[in-house]
Amino acid sequence: MDNKIVENLKDSVKKLKDVKIERAEFTSYFESLQANGKTFIFTVIAAVIVMVFFAFMVFFLHVKGPEEVMVPEVRGKELTDALLEMQKKELYPKITLRYSEVPGDKGRILDQSPTAGSIVKGYSRVSLVVSRGVIIDHVGNYVGQNYDELKMNLQTLFAGSANPLIVLSEPSYKPDLSPAGTILEQEPEEGTNISDPVLLNLVVSRGPSFENTRVPRLVGTSVNDMLQTVARSRIIFDFNARPEI
Repeated sequence: MDNKIVENLKDSVKKLKDVKIERAEFTSYFESLQANGKTFIFTVIAAVIVMVFFAFMVFFLHVKGPEEVMVPEVRGKELTDALLEMQKKELYPKITLRYSEVPGDKGRILDQSPTAGSIVKGYSRVSLVVSRGVIIDHVGNYVGQNYDELKMNLQTLFAGSANPLIVLSEPSYKPDLSPAGTILEQEPEEGTNISDPVLLNLVVSRGPSFENTRVPRLVGTSVNDMLQTVARSRIIFDFNARPEI
């Protein structure tokens, strides 16, 4: 019995030593982990950042941006045809309306930006200037208006235009009871369609208080006397030459 007790005591002592050794090793490992904890955390964060960076690199390398396309020529085309051209190239139009100087081009493309042949990315915007037609497309009724006022209105209407659609000719004057400067007749008539620039001929009132003059007698006078009489007269003379009979 004594021997068994002694052996049991020895085994217990041995187990206590093993437990102490294991505790010592665990304590040493825990202290080491605490000492290197900050380094470990920074290492994990750096690894995550590197992984995210490479993930974005791979994503952008595989995702393609819009392809480059050539801007088509649409000037002079109808708006609907121009929009179809833009759609084929995956371009977006930005439309601006403007009056035109050419009759009959309403709805046509007058200008574009960027110009045809330019290389742009898909889904870009192309500015299109579309004709809203001419300012006026027919001759109005000007009878009864004042000539000077009409002249001023037409100059304002076509200001900046290289080819005004209505051009005033030198008016003809005749006496009338209407106030001086009143338009009595016009040619072409009201409602005439304008397909090209129109020359507007007007007959204008000279007014009711015009001055009469008498036609001088020139038959038998000399050339010098005739020229002096003509110079003093308010009448316009036409001269024709013919051989003496």
